[in-house]
Amino acid sequence: MALPLGTQSNHCVEASAAHIGLHMAKREGFTKVWLESDSLNIVNCLSGRMDPSWMTANLIKDCQDIINELVDFKISHLYQEGNKVADLLPNLAVGYAVTKWWSSSDAFPPKLCELAPDDYYIKQRSFIMI
Repeated sequence: MALPLGTQSNHCVEASAAHIGLHMAKREGFTKVWLESDSLNIVNCLSGRMDPSWMTANLIKDCQDIINELVDFKISHLYQEGNKVADLLPNLAVGYAVTKWWSSSDAFPPKLCELAPDDYYIKQRSFIMI
């Protein structure tokens, strides 16, 4: 999925992406979630090691409420260069006026498939990537 979030700080965009992803996981009935983010601030806020900024406090609180309902939750920081697939999605979203949803990895844009031809998650189709 790639969706335009408008013009906002990278901190707000990262918090929004985590928020959307957790809501989607909850809606789909996932009870075990592993959230990866290239924003160390968001990882620290969601794990309770840092207080969120006033701009993201409500989103972070809502995320933490969902996290508390999960059976198993893991969060990790991954440098932007470590996940080129996830890094490409925001760049794709800039070109879309509305949310673009791919319901199958077979329908992924060619650029996405070129970056991760052997990606485990894409092969297993067991993920939500925003």
